Amino acid sequence: MKTAWWWKTGCFVLGLLLALYYLVPTFYEISTGGAPTWEEYLEANPSSAKYLPQDKIKLGLDLQGGIHLVLSVDVEKFVKSELDKNIAFLESYLEKNKKIELIKVARLGDSNQVAVSVRNASDVETVRKIIQEDYDRFVLNDNETMAKGENTLIYDPTIEWVEQIKAQAVTQAQETINNRVDQFKVSEPNIATMGANRILIQLPGMKDPERALAIIRKTALLEFKLVDDSLGPEQLDAMLREAVEANTLPRDYTHVQANEVLSDKLPDETQILFEVKTDPTTGEQTRIPYLLKAATLLTGDVLEDARVRQDQTNFNQPYVSLQMNERGAELFETITEENVGEKLAIVLDNRVSSAPVIQERISRESAMNGQVSITLNSMEAYDKQFQEAEDLVIVLRAGSLPAPVEIEENRSVGPTLGRDSINAGQWAMLISILLVIGFMILYYRLSGLVADFALVLNVVFMLATLALLQATLTLPGIAGIVLTIGMAVDANVLIFERIREELRNGKTVRAAIESGFSKAHLTIIDANLTTVIAGVVLLQYGTGPIQGFAVTLILGVVSSYITALWVSRLVFEWFYTRRKLEKLSI
Repeated sequence: MKTAWWWKTGCFVLGLLLALYYLVPTFYEISTGGAPTWEEYLEANPSSAKYLPQDKIKLGLDLQGGIHLVLSVDVEKFVKSELDKNIAFLESYLEKNKKIELIKVARLGDSNQVAVSVRNASDVETVRKIIQEDYDRFVLNDNETMAKGENTLIYDPTIEWVEQIKAQAVTQAQETINNRVDQFKVSEPNIATMGANRILIQLPGMKDPERALAIIRKTALLEFKLVDDSLGPEQLDAMLREAVEANTLPRDYTHVQANEVLSDKLPDETQILFEVKTDPTTGEQTRIPYLLKAATLLTGDVLEDARVRQDQTNFNQPYVSLQMNERGAELFETITEENVGEKLAIVLDNRVSSAPVIQERISRESAMNGQVSITLNSMEAYDKQFQEAEDLVIVLRAGSLPAPVEIEENRSVGPTLGRDSINAGQWAMLISILLVIGFMILYYRLSGLVADFALVLNVVFMLATLALLQATLTLPGIAGIVLTIGMAVDANVLIFERIREELRNGKTVRAAIESGFSKAHLTIIDANLTTVIAGVVLLQYGTGPIQGFAVTLILGVVSSYITALWVSRLVFEWFYTRRKLEKLSI
């Protein structure tokens, strides 16, 4: 018995020291009020940093402030973008590999239907077989085909492919936002999908929420489109001025409004987008309209890298240099080779960044070495322009969002509210502990002190486990801790009542204690097991706040089981082996 007691005592002391070790960062920040932070302390004391724990208890959004966003992904836009790329590939495949003389391969208006028109009627059946055998994501629409004429086939994308593309848009958007958030080193961000096309973003402890919000919401949808020269900027500008004077367009019209009003005057499958240029002397901004072909030849998903450069020929103005991956470089080489003399617009978030003339084929080596660029055209001060360029690089490196997103919900939780929540939670825990301690002493006397000792250890072990596992403590999590404090003495109550019963039956103190612990054991396991099962269900299927409550509830139940059955028994064993108790204060 003596050897077993010392072994148990050694394990208990080791566990307590480890718990206190992992709580050092948390106790440090509480004692200093958070200034300096634990990270700043480690940086100031590098020699001792390697012996100290690195992480404190992480606080959730509701405790330390931050950003809560719900974004809606425009999945239909992504479907159309993917259709355009598939159409471009199909057109090239039919012309180059199958030698089909095409009139056009294009989407019908703004729909998802694809029209394939050939010059020779003899090629219709050939095209039908090729697409059926090699391109099963398209299905022939017989009714529309008959209505369009003999040399045109109308295809619809399959429902399975469209649903797959929509799911891909949301997943890709989630991954892209995750990569962007990583740039800010946010502790315990929560980025998850909600429903079919929404994304939940929670960033606790953001020090610069406005900049983070700007980067997250920035679509950075990078597209390369050919310019349609059938209507030049001067003609488009005149048409737009005429529409404004006729009051069919507001003076501060957007590109969407411009395209709607002038739709009957524009060639099919074209759109108007604007380049914004700033006069470096006066700061005056001018919008230059471009008529672009609707088909997207290349998107930002082919980028390998992006860097901020300085234009030596233009007062060292910052710009962004793009480096494409091998696939993108090959496509870009093909695009420039087939369209020498044409203007290729670089479009970022529906705004033309530049529209240079393709003078010659740009080799894949050049495209892979960063010889494609985006100019900013900003009238801000140099440091602001440089910051804008750096933010754009963050977005492009992390990957452009596959489709535009809209902010459906935007809440910023201030650190003051978080501090008030922490203070309220601390008071709640303190008051609950004091009330439970007082009750146990009044009702169970000195044995109640043993239960109180186990209760304090339970809280210490619970908080240490939160720090060790890097779980996030939220306001519902604090509620879980307070609830656990009340539940933690349940096991001791069962044990003490069983001991009282055994003492009334005439058993010795030692026999009553051993019988009380052994007979109450199974009951305690049953009660705790059902609570843990409920907590696991909440953790698996609940949302953020519910999960925070479930984490502390599960940890608290497990910790209270250990302290009530193991630590409490260890204290009683010490008393009846060392003090030879003949009477128990219970």
